[in-house]
Amino acid sequence: MPILLASVIVPASAQNPPPTCPAPSHTQVFHSLQDLSYDVRSALLAKTPDIVDSNQPFDPTDVVMHGAHFNRFAFAWQANGRWIIATEHGGIAYYNPIYTVVSPPSPASTGPFITYAARILKTTMSRPTALCPDARHALDEKLPPVPPAKPKYVTHG
Repeated sequence: MPILLASVIVPASAQNPPPTCPAPSHTQVFHSLQDLSYDVRSALLAKTPDIVDSNQPFDPTDVVMHGAHFNRFAFAWQANGRWIIATEHGGIAYYNPIYTVVSPPSPASTGPFITYAARILKTTMSRPTALCPDARHALDEKLPPVPPAKPKYVTHG
């Protein structure tokens, strides 16, 4: 009797999906880096240039299996100019950095070539079991007034 062996290759991102949390009702939810606004994504990439998107392979331990990608985007929430960006950090110790980012709205009168730079105001180091309550706290936390950002002249396209 013949023996049939089957093998299924499952992408690493499907084996180990990023964490998710139920979003507060008053927020917009983002599940990909590509969905973030240009200035918010730029601020995050300046802080963690090696971050990969939520659907990309990620190395949650210090064993390099996927090109030493130790930072992965998990999700983002946005409400009233404040962004909460949850990420994963792998390596010897796995944890979840949560970035609180402010992005002042660009005045319509300034035209399409002026933007206001988003800024990371705070980084919270969370653990997997506390990610959801810590992200909600970061969204609701009272922050000191943010001084107005200076316009940054950029060309898109």
